[in-house]
Amino acid sequence: MQAFFNCTYPHPSPLERGEAYAQTNLVPNPSFEVFTNCPMSNSQIYYSPPWYTPTWGSPDYFNACAPVYNFSVPMSFSGNQPARTGVAYAGLFLYNYSIGANYDFREYLQVQLTDSLIQDRKY
Repeated sequence: MQAFFNCTYPHPSPLERGEAYAQTNLVPNPSFEVFTNCPMSNSQIYYSPPWYTPTWGSPDYFNACAPVYNFSVPMSFSGNQPARTGVAYAGLFLYNYSIGANYDFREYLQVQLTDSLIQDRKY
């Protein structure tokens, strides 16, 4: 005995109505694949322009081309982490409180978007 299940959508889909839009990525170098040098130590996010740190924090740049194990991909000083896409990524402490030193430590990354955001538009 055969059973058939027919699932129909009663209304045209957004694609059928011509309402599907391609998304533009406003973040330049989103996977850190564009780089000027291979990282050799910490705090070298500037090797992946146009990314930079706006504070005294020290975000790290990891790339498979790194000549030292500590900043390579997928194995680095922080463990085994393959890149989501390509062979590079950035790493940072979002928050680290040192009880002995009695201070808060945070790292930030920043990049200029390729275009302005538009109010009330969904991204």
